[in-house]
Amino acid sequence: MAGNFEHYWKPLLTTLPANCIMHGEKDNTYDYYAAADLFYFPSKFELNPISLKEALAHNLKLITKDLETYEGYYDKRARYSTDNPIENKQILIDLLNENNDKKEDEITIVLAHCNNLSRQNLLQRCLSSIDTDIILSCNFPIDEQIQQSCDYVLYSQDNPILMASEYEKHNVIFNRWVLNPKTNQKDEYPMPFEHSYAVYKLIQQGLLLANGLNKKKIHIINYDVIPDKNTLINHYNILDNFDFKFYPNDDMGYRTNFFSGNINPMLQYFNLFQSKETFYENFKMFELKTYETLNAHNFKINDINIPTKTLFDLEGVHHFASYDVYQVDKTLAMPTIICHFIDGPFVEIKGGPNVKYDISFKDKKTNNIIYTSNIGRNNWARATKKYFIDWEISITQNNKTEIIPISFQNKRVYIAMDSKSLGDTIAWMPYIKEFKDKHNCHVITSTFWNELFEKTYPDIEFTTPGKVVHNIYAKYTLGWFYNPDMEPILPNTIPLQMAATNILGLEHKEIRPITHLEASPRPLKEKYITIATDSTAALKFWQYPNGWNELTEYLNKLNYTVVNVSKEGNNVKNALTPTNYNIQNVMNYIHHSEFFIGLASGLSWLSWALNKQTAVIGNFSDVNHEFKTNCIRIYNHNVCNSCWSNPNFKFDKGDWNWCPIHKDTPRQHECQKSITTQDVINEIKHLL
Repeated sequence: MAGNFEHYWKPLLTTLPANCIMHGEKDNTYDYYAAADLFYFPSKFELNPISLKEALAHNLKLITKDLETYEGYYDKRARYSTDNPIENKQILIDLLNENNDKKEDEITIVLAHCNNLSRQNLLQRCLSSIDTDIILSCNFPIDEQIQQSCDYVLYSQDNPILMASEYEKHNVIFNRWVLNPKTNQKDEYPMPFEHSYAVYKLIQQGLLLANGLNKKKIHIINYDVIPDKNTLINHYNILDNFDFKFYPNDDMGYRTNFFSGNINPMLQYFNLFQSKETFYENFKMFELKTYETLNAHNFKINDINIPTKTLFDLEGVHHFASYDVYQVDKTLAMPTIICHFIDGPFVEIKGGPNVKYDISFKDKKTNNIIYTSNIGRNNWARATKKYFIDWEISITQNNKTEIIPISFQNKRVYIAMDSKSLGDTIAWMPYIKEFKDKHNCHVITSTFWNELFEKTYPDIEFTTPGKVVHNIYAKYTLGWFYNPDMEPILPNTIPLQMAATNILGLEHKEIRPITHLEASPRPLKEKYITIATDSTAALKFWQYPNGWNELTEYLNKLNYTVVNVSKEGNNVKNALTPTNYNIQNVMNYIHHSEFFIGLASGLSWLSWALNKQTAVIGNFSDVNHEFKTNCIRIYNHNVCNSCWSNPNFKFDKGDWNWCPIHKDTPRQHECQKSITTQDVINEIKHLL
């Protein structure tokens, strides 16, 4: 319950259901995961949350949002929630009532030699993808958190790998070659160790336990493999008629990182070799040794080439050019570079060789390097600046630099309005169109006032706030941010429309938006003037004593009816109110009025958007902060004024009477109190 989100969570605590227990901050989180049946994660704005992975590591059923940043990672791991609480309730009930489809005679043995954090992370992903009971058979200590994802853990300190110093003793030649760029020859080097027998023993110890547990059908999976659930089901069914299910390894044996078998044939094969001496006699690679030995014993083997998407080998599958020369798969030499601008510039290196890359994010306008990072394959880097910058992003590896091509043309770009304010939305909307036209891209936007713009901006796709938008290249959020990563300049010190141009990287110029007005007849036959007397904070109100009543009386004497369109109601004598406060009805009143008098707030922006002459009583903000065209600004700079736009002050929306200099003194809000009724009359006389 973070303090900066108190406005969100605190009201929820006042109506907490009786069966909802708030445990507060805890340092034994894993005990809660271990005790739980289901993990519900409702957040709408996330990057890559660790809590979801922790839940999966504990084999919890999972409900989460389908967020763009997840890139489909949870498609097979979770049920996705919606924006409808009734639907979410049913998803939760269905998931809790879902039958456990584990088969009593089936178990998966996961082999792990995870001697670093990266491999332990791969292991955790592997374990989270398996629906059967799990035996973890390992020869390095495994973190307790990961152990809790398994049903059984076997740890052997033996790890009988064959070191290079033992190769001659066992007549083993196990080399790798590297292309010498000077001679264009293959230089051979001995590998530091050969681990086939160590893997064989890991499988053997797992099988002995599986047999003791009376398991009949066994899957063998290496820690860096993610099996597809349907493939395991298919293996299970195949074993009704076969002893083993294997995948050929490019005509050089069977893949030993993923296969299945019945327990008795498995035990028979994995008890054939009881020592290094017998295993390494007539040395062949484990893949070929498995192929030749199994076929020599006349087992019934189902072996077909591996289907597409059957499994993902996260560390890369190695190919062997011959049985004594090691060659890395050439596809590993070409990584996939993923770049997007969703909440900031993002670069990911997928696959490729196990090397380091220098990533640089440079602002081309200033020529300043904003951020650098050094990452390996299957890692990502992101600069924290979330507003638009004309980036130059480069990747350097082995002194060779590549500039990532960046183009928004024909790409899908999501621009979200963070503010619910009518004034903010009207102020910022035209620049979404400007961004689209400048970059020739497909823009999707979400506002809390879509009905005002959907018909007037037909080439922009509108969606509702909070709804997931898929397949986007960039995302920018328009809002009022005191955060240099979200907006480069303090927003209160610049014109309101400039907040949008800064975030979207556009040249600032005042643009009036096009709003949709449903044409309807005049609501009143007589001439009338619209006013709006209310706003969202006391300092915005016109606080001259009896000012609105005196102004209305003056206009009435000139045969003008006055209509107060503020939705908060009407406390102005002799002023009418709309028949209802539907936004289209309010717009119609303003549209047919002679002109509009209001405050520096949303309805004044609406009047301006309707191209109506607008008088703004505003002394608390700088005269340039709101719109200037077609506007009469009424202010008094002989008193304290413009605190709203002062860089030394930040408006506290939780303080209704905010007045940073004179609060609780006779001068509180003198900026707005000092504007007299006669001051307003003098400024609007030429319109009457």
